Amino acid sequence: MCVDKLKEMLQYAARLYLNDGQIVSWMSRYFDATVDDPRILHSLTRAIQEAYGIKPYVIIDEYDKLLIDNLSGSEYETIREWLKSVFESALKDNPHLEKGIMVGVTRVSQEGLLSGLNNLKVFDVFRASVFDGDFSLTEEEVTELLSGEQLEAAREWYNNYRVGNEKLFTLYSVLSYMEWGALDNYWGMSGSMEMLIDALDSARADAITELLANGTEIETAIKRRMSLKRLRSGDIDDASFYSFAVQTGYLTYELERRGELADAYRLRIPNKELMRVWHSFILEDVVNGKHRSLRDVFKHIADTEGFSRDFRDFISVSNHIE
Repeated sequence: MCVDKLKEMLQYAARLYLNDGQIVSWMSRYFDATVDDPRILHSLTRAIQEAYGIKPYVIIDEYDKLLIDNLSGSEYETIREWLKSVFESALKDNPHLEKGIMVGVTRVSQEGLLSGLNNLKVFDVFRASVFDGDFSLTEEEVTELLSGEQLEAAREWYNNYRVGNEKLFTLYSVLSYMEWGALDNYWGMSGSMEMLIDALDSARADAITELLANGTEIETAIKRRMSLKRLRSGDIDDASFYSFAVQTGYLTYELERRGELADAYRLRIPNKELMRVWHSFILEDVVNGKHRSLRDVFKHIADTEGFSRDFRDFISVSNHIE
């Protein structure tokens, strides 16, 4: 079970920071595989404070990954309830904690996952803050790593992810480019688009196809907070779909205008790496017959003008790798 793996990680952290003498009796019970107590992280902060005389920081990376990875699995509710209990016991009213920092791909809402926590400060990709440049590599940082043709290539392939007021490079892709010396889909190959593809109806597929073929933009409202529960049920509107695409890095945005009820954004594919990723998945979707296929194009062969337009668009997407 995924919960068991998470328990193993917490037990490893305890062994990393505490020796056998510092793992007191009340902490030892958490090393019993049969014990399913979500207070293990709370107890770890207490043990560290008693051992070192200082309150620790707790940094939780990819706090939403277990939920996203198991969105359609049978363990989803078990994992969600267990994570909620772990977070609340460790981060809420914990006298042994100095500060907690949580990092995730999406800004999760309506899950009850973080509802019990107090005094949360949220920094996301849509809101400008002093931490914009800390999400990934800035232009200044990349110019220290690359120059000349390599720098220009990196700008075309791995740049233009907007966070607040910053345009950032993909850290993993730039470092992989430096290591291997070749332009390729590094971060794009490591990410998962399954949730996006599952939510890709015909209208959204056509919109992404237009981005690929003509370099256009999509104007849409955005919901900054994501409901994984709605994603799991398949009940997702355009504002949530495109928000998820931006938060996961597959699209980037410009703020078009602010509205009374919602803000409007212009979305586009940020760079060549993501062009190739979208191209691959859109064509796979076509081949699998979920959306427009070549067979659909030939259905309109009697309409010369319509057939020419549809066939041109189909071939344009099939060959569009800039």
